[in-house]
Amino acid sequence: MSLFKLLISLQNISKQYGGRDLFKNLSLHIGDRNRIALVGSNGTGKTTLMKIIVGEVEPDSGKIAGSRFNTTGYLPQDDAFHTGKTLFKEVETVFGDLISLRKKIEE
Repeated sequence: MSLFKLLISLQNISKQYGGRDLFKNLSLHIGDRNRIALVGSNGTGKTTLMKIIVGEVEPDSGKIAGSRFNTTGYLPQDDAFHTGKTLFKEVETVFGDLISLRKKIEE
């Protein structure tokens, strides 16, 4: 029996811009114990893939499935510092409810 929990599954995802394939038939399964990194040269589709995963961009084909308990987000690199906050403080804002709850418990 496996204790592995599936968080996100991409099945045969394809995306094309201007007649150029960014990816074709890409399949990826991310579980709760996986740690991944998207690494590649500029223009290879890393940001587009993240936007597909979070639902901002539709793939040309394929399916995306995820756990109903899973939420996915990303911090776009081009807007990271528009608020004047440090990167850590900006990322920390997604945990606002938890931080507030922790402060109440400490009080």
